Amino acid sequence: MVMLALLGLIASPVHAMGPRPSDPAPKPSVTGPVAAKPGSPVTVKIEPSGPAVPSPGGVVELLVTVRSSVASDALRVKVTLTGGVELLSGEISVTAPIGAGGEYATTLTVRMPESAAGSVMVRASLKESGGGGRYSGSAQYNPFGLSGPAGKKDASAPEGEVRTDSRGRRVIEHRGQ
Repeated sequence: MVMLALLGLIASPVHAMGPRPSDPAPKPSVTGPVAAKPGSPVTVKIEPSGPAVPSPGGVVELLVTVRSSVASDALRVKVTLTGGVELLSGEISVTAPIGAGGEYATTLTVRMPESAAGSVMVRASLKESGGGGRYSGSAQYNPFGLSGPAGKKDASAPEGEVRTDSRGRRVIEHRGQ
């Protein structure tokens, strides 16, 4: 009996069954699937209609799709071209209404630069109708990555001395010839 009391299997007359004031509060348990963290209600997608990686200097048609799960009187879509990308057709900036669950789609035709270093960035932003929140989303079409076509090293990038700074970060120093 004493052994069972020491193991806590028999309640002593001094303590009633149940949690003691010194016991930690029980932790809640998750019994169902955990919901994913919600993202922005505005999503932007850019899809090429032809080959995923066009030739340098080539023309590519891009389908831009913006989806919104909230309604807005003024969806703003802005296209930014970098690295010598040339717009041949399509709108660089648009403001249009969009309904909850709605979609805005447009087509851009661009000429990629010979240097194969350009990209197309599309940013969409809106203010929810009725004074709600402000939301945005963006996407980038960069078929050549940061270093040129098919993973080739960009020959115009100068070589530099690689060292580590005082915070342990890699630094590349380029010095004039």
